[in-house]
Amino acid sequence: MKRNLTLLLLLGSAALFAQTNIKLEGTLFDEKSNTPISGKDFTIEGLNINAKTDEKGHYEVSVPDDTYQINIKVDGYQTITKSLTDNGTNFNMYLRPEDFKDGKIDLSTAVVTATKNKSDEANLLNVQKKSIEIVERVGAAQLEKQGISDVATAVTKASGTIKQEGTGIIFVRGLGDRFNSTTLNGLSIPSDNPENKNIDLSIFKTNMVDYISLEKSFYPRMIGDFAGANIDIVSKEYIGKPYVKVGLSSSVNLQTIDNKNFKLQDGPNFFGFKKVDLPTDLNPVKQYAFDTSWNYKRGKNPFNSGIDLEAGGNIKIGSQGKLSIYGYVGFDNDYVYTDGQENVVSAAGTYMKQLKVERSTYSTNTNGLLNLSYRINPFNKLMFTSNVIHSSEQDFRIFSGYLMDTAENGKGLIHRADNKVTTVYANQLFGEHKFENNWNFNWGGSINYIESDRPNRMQNSMYYNDNLQAYALTINSPGDNQRYFDELTGYDYQGKIDVSKKWDRLKVTAGAYGVFKRRDFDATQINLRARSSSQIVDPTNLDAFFNRTNFNNGLIELSTLRGLGTSNLDNLLDPLSYNTEQKIYSGYVNLDYELSDKWTLQVGLRNDNINLMVDWDTNIGELIGKVDKNYNKILPAVNVKYSLANNQNLRFSASKTYTLPLEKEMAPIAYNNVTSTTNGQPLLYPTDNYNAELKWEMFPTKDQVFSVTGFGKYIQNPISRVNVASASANDLTYVNTGDYGYVYGIEMELRRNLFNFSNDSKLYTIINAAVLDSKQMLDFDKVRNETGIATAFTKKEDQMMGAARFSGNASLGYSAKLSGQKKIDAMLVYGYVGKNVFAVGTQERGSQIQKAVNLLDVNVRFNLSNKTSINLYGKNLLNPNYTIQQENSGVNYILSDYNRGIQLGLGFSHTL
Repeated sequence: MKRNLTLLLLLGSAALFAQTNIKLEGTLFDEKSNTPISGKDFTIEGLNINAKTDEKGHYEVSVPDDTYQINIKVDGYQTITKSLTDNGTNFNMYLRPEDFKDGKIDLSTAVVTATKNKSDEANLLNVQKKSIEIVERVGAAQLEKQGISDVATAVTKASGTIKQEGTGIIFVRGLGDRFNSTTLNGLSIPSDNPENKNIDLSIFKTNMVDYISLEKSFYPRMIGDFAGANIDIVSKEYIGKPYVKVGLSSSVNLQTIDNKNFKLQDGPNFFGFKKVDLPTDLNPVKQYAFDTSWNYKRGKNPFNSGIDLEAGGNIKIGSQGKLSIYGYVGFDNDYVYTDGQENVVSAAGTYMKQLKVERSTYSTNTNGLLNLSYRINPFNKLMFTSNVIHSSEQDFRIFSGYLMDTAENGKGLIHRADNKVTTVYANQLFGEHKFENNWNFNWGGSINYIESDRPNRMQNSMYYNDNLQAYALTINSPGDNQRYFDELTGYDYQGKIDVSKKWDRLKVTAGAYGVFKRRDFDATQINLRARSSSQIVDPTNLDAFFNRTNFNNGLIELSTLRGLGTSNLDNLLDPLSYNTEQKIYSGYVNLDYELSDKWTLQVGLRNDNINLMVDWDTNIGELIGKVDKNYNKILPAVNVKYSLANNQNLRFSASKTYTLPLEKEMAPIAYNNVTSTTNGQPLLYPTDNYNAELKWEMFPTKDQVFSVTGFGKYIQNPISRVNVASASANDLTYVNTGDYGYVYGIEMELRRNLFNFSNDSKLYTIINAAVLDSKQMLDFDKVRNETGIATAFTKKEDQMMGAARFSGNASLGYSAKLSGQKKIDAMLVYGYVGKNVFAVGTQERGSQIQKAVNLLDVNVRFNLSNKTSINLYGKNLLNPNYTIQQENSGVNYILSDYNRGIQLGLGFSHTL
């Protein structure tokens, strides 16, 4: 069967991937007379396809391979629906006449409606089989069965992908945040955190997406700044009949609901929109200007809740036009209480900090999506997507225990209240245009805006004075007691175009891409230092000391990161800041060529011209400075597909990419945590990445797959966060650690129906696993010569950070149709993440190792009708300990240990 290979660079509601068409053929019959319906023209609605039955009623038509079903309507006949499966592409269809009075049936026009269900599991597997490129997707239908509500968790269900607990960073094939990228409908989306390259995927709700695509191989249409994977989130697009759907959910964390000590700071509200800004009516460094309390408040009724509303419809415009509309808005919150420990250990095994940590975290997510798709005619289509994502996280931690040089009696006490508030606006516009002689022109652009604030972070440091038999404030550092405010704002503009031409076996695509990205970061810290080294306080009523009266009485000394409030400096309230600009201008060309019916070759070349600018005004290193760097990256890629059989493929991919340092990593500004301080440095430079993989895949049926993939990554001059050789055990920075690093391994995926029962029910499984090994060189001399920084690596080589030697997921599902429209879907989901390097060891201290964890979730969904469903779920049922330990000369010391608690929940949805 002749294949019409195309590379549709869909810039919006469809993902960017190479795609093939499939030919459908058969005969249309009149069911009553059993005679062919001959010589009739018909069209496939919504697609640029025309066809006609011949004198024998035979037809041939070519449709995109992601077409899931066709609905055929002939005037005078009842509508007939056919699902497109892998059982064949020959469809003889019998049309049943409707009752008619005049004895005549008008067969002059037949209309075939094609429906694309991009989120369906079988359809996604079909695209995976047909595509020339190596694609891996997780669809909304599968995520609903597994009870997965956010994109971060969804991504971890793909092979070789883990989420590092405590950071939220996604690791793909052993490569962390800096080596991955995130796009929304094929265009980059800004990060919500200056610490990370990628946005926190947990703030994206799966209700808003059709599917998530993991592109682990590089193709010239993509930005070259990745080595692990590009994670593309494809927004949900309206299909089908108009509808309105309402969803409600509620859950409890058994570890949280049973605890009466859940604590929140004063200021933020339930929905997470309220912020406490730096006071401006009074000078906060010359007088006490804070109105919010230092005391924590107790969280009431820590029940998780959620509500969402989605709707879709369409409007006909003119004789050929149709506007499809989809909208979604939702809110949910989450309470988590943990009780664990955090420690700092020297190379000799001496505890420098040994702390019990009580942590209360309250987070919210508010999401809005509007997706418009306007098909002007079969040749032209416009798409507009607007996303608003608002998230907040209140985090109140109480540290108690041993602090070297501060609380040698083991009775230190630190309160740390943090609030992070983020808003992301992502607006995208796309166009697709088809011309005669197989010419296609596509374009797209986006305007994104990000604001991420940490308003009013508070910290109080105390120790129990045995002589005074009371707690006293520490005064070792001006920042022991502080209020901190930072703000990250940014915007970016992106645009891309591509034009393609298809001949018989050859398709050529050429395109251009440009992005301008700006980020501005400001941080101000107000230190409140007790003038007396024996200032007694009540930890449950800190307002009794930190107030305007005690400041006016001379008991409190104010300062900022610039200097003392009593000084005559005119820049005391000038924030520490950095500003960054990133410009990338790209061009690419790509060729797809069918060498034969079995062999397909894709070769391409991309050129990225990059400009990075960072300027800063800080209080460390070169106080005011700027770096402006230019790079030009030429990125070749080749992909080969060999069809071993109709249901088997062998694929090979090889490419070159790069990894840029983050803006924040190049700015010499300090980020202070309770147990560490991290500084940027401007002498970082990009890595070069060489990627290859070989994949075999088999599709026994339309909804089953078995695949094995071998992959390798070679990275020149890898970047890592490392400890600096200093008197402190917790000063961190970023460097190019050595000449090279590498990771290689094998991935496996299996989706199989185990049993098919007579009552239209089945038992099935989804299994994936990854085994890998990695290494990065750690070269003290290289780092010192390039940066002047002494790192004192403990080893000359170590594993790549986050590279778990083994990880896997196994799901067991049961699906059954009950009486009438009732249906049940149940799934038990097990996950395993092997131990991996959390941080590289220095100064004779061992590397920090995150221990292996076992995860178990269960989800049961009852469809009471085709409009109403109830969902019961349990998450984190094994409640594992998340433990990081430091391996010193064969002895393991625990640095961090806690668990998150078991969550049980109930959901309800109804379509109006």
